Amino acid sequence: MDALPRIWQQAQTGDRVGARRELVNILRADPENAQAWLLMAALLEDPAQQAECCRKVLALDPGNHHAAAMLQKLRQPVPSAAPPATTAASVSCPHCGADLDFSAANGRREWRTVCAYCNTELIYTDRGVQIVPPAVAPTEEIPELFEYTKEGEPDEEKLAADDRDDLVRHVVRELGSEADRNTLIRYVCETGNMPWAQAEMFVARVALEHEHEIARRRSPFMLALSVGTLVGGIILALLSGYALLAFFSAQPVVRLDYAVYGLLSGLGMTSGGLIGVVRLIKSLRDASV
Repeated sequence: MDALPRIWQQAQTGDRVGARRELVNILRADPENAQAWLLMAALLEDPAQQAECCRKVLALDPGNHHAAAMLQKLRQPVPSAAPPATTAASVSCPHCGADLDFSAANGRREWRTVCAYCNTELIYTDRGVQIVPPAVAPTEEIPELFEYTKEGEPDEEKLAADDRDDLVRHVVRELGSEADRNTLIRYVCETGNMPWAQAEMFVARVALEHEHEIARRRSPFMLALSVGTLVGGIILALLSGYALLAFFSAQPVVRLDYAVYGLLSGLGMTSGGLIGVVRLIKSLRDASV
């Protein structure tokens, strides 16, 4: 609940769209959060969406009088003010027909005012009264709360599929960056609400199904590691070979066993680096097919 006051403060500063986006993420994670639904009703501007959020709150918390009062207010029709009696100096509003007094114009060629009964902006000239075209406000994209079925209920299967896709992308990204597997499995347990065995199987399945993409992500690191091992093995093998030759030429540089161990290690590193480069090239070629 600590996030809700922060979101409310964000909306108070003018960022209502950003506040609604954060609320959507909270409601996706916890659809039974009545206070979050109530805050969403306060931040939305569409009366139909506000009423839907209020009904959600009352379904989760039937005694919530704030939601009940808001829903009752949304159900009440907006009262229209009755136009005043017609006077000789009045002119009819072209939008609602109410009689308006333009005597304050005092002979001016143009006079702007707002109808007190329908809030329509008007302009009075010698050609009569005209409605001022409303300024076109930039459209703001407000995220839908959820995907809905034909019956108007949240599409739980679609939400579950979206969450699973996000989890798969996270696993692929972490495997591609050589993250610790146990840490990744623990994250899947917490995020996907799975037991350890199921999370372990999930990670293994993702690794198998997306092995080419994971290989592409690993390629820069693996290439650097393989080339570094190959070059280091060659250098170590050359130095150990020189030391071995120097030992038999009666000018030993190091002990014989050190030279032999160094030569074998260098040959092993060279072989390992070469195998790594070949496998990396093969995996990249398979991934591009």
